[in-house]
Amino acid sequence: MPTIGETAAVGAVGATLAVLGIVAMSRYPGLDLAASRAFWSDGGFVFAQSAWARALRGAFLDLFPVWYSLIAAAGLIAWRYSMPVLRLDARRWAYMAAASFAGPLLLANVLLKEHSGRVRPRDLAEFGGAGSFTVPLDWSGTCPANCSFVSGEVSSMAMAFVALALVSTLWRPVFYAAAVLFAALVAVLRIGQGGHFLSDTLAATGLMTMLAAALYALFFLRGRN
Repeated sequence: MPTIGETAAVGAVGATLAVLGIVAMSRYPGLDLAASRAFWSDGGFVFAQSAWARALRGAFLDLFPVWYSLIAAAGLIAWRYSMPVLRLDARRWAYMAAASFAGPLLLANVLLKEHSGRVRPRDLAEFGGAGSFTVPLDWSGTCPANCSFVSGEVSSMAMAFVALALVSTLWRPVFYAAAVLFAALVAVLRIGQGGHFLSDTLAATGLMTMLAAALYALFFLRGRN
């Protein structure tokens, strides 16, 4: 089980990524546009019409509800029969459920994506659309709903693996590595499809990592010296 120091270190990594995504990109907005422009070619985003990119994204989207259903089912079984499921007891599955609900579902998709107003790169005037660019946390954008800030898919991927790493015993390094690998993969995929800015993906990873660490401390580390 991670110590208070290890959990704080995870939270610090998340805070760093969130600051890079929100503060740095707000101060230097050209970085967001430059990252998106790197995937722009011949009047379109390079992964937008790619069959393999669409298939890969579709596979990830299909896996997310399966993952959330697994968390719910495993948690109920572990609680009902007082037995571990996949080496995790009911308390750890309750943590996984709380992290998944509070992070990707509530914070990312309900609060931020529905109210940030940030127009997606593919809809900007710079890339053939009609929308205007705004920096992170500038709520003046014209996107009405399901907006660019933050990336819901990167949020789901980051939270799943960081939370697993925190409650795991044998596979913690593997899950941390998977969090980095798959969050980066989805980030590149979504930037390359014009669906998100670089800052949307960095902020998503950072916010989910911070929240995973905070909830872990709340569930398992309260009262420790």
